[in-house]
Amino acid sequence: MEYADGTPINIGDEVAVDGMAGIIVADFDNSLFLTGYEEGGNPAAEAVADFPLSSGVMAKTAEAGLIYYEAAELGHIQPLRGVDASSR
Repeated sequence: MEYADGTPINIGDEVAVDGMAGIIVADFDNSLFLTGYEEGGNPAAEAVADFPLSSGVMAKTAEAGLIYYEAAELGHIQPLRGVDASSR
């Protein structure tokens, strides 16, 4: 998965999603998850339990919680530089 500018999206990236600061917690294309969000009994998997995902990413924000984006929607996600999203 890549941001609109072609930069690869990585687990743990600090991002702006629809105007909110957040962090990438899941990359379903590559089956990668931030620690604590691994498949099986985690918020990312449980949030979409009825809709098994094999593509897209999930971001976590303080304001909206977990947000899933399909590849076609990645323009909503912008990488942040020098901002610590872990404090959110």
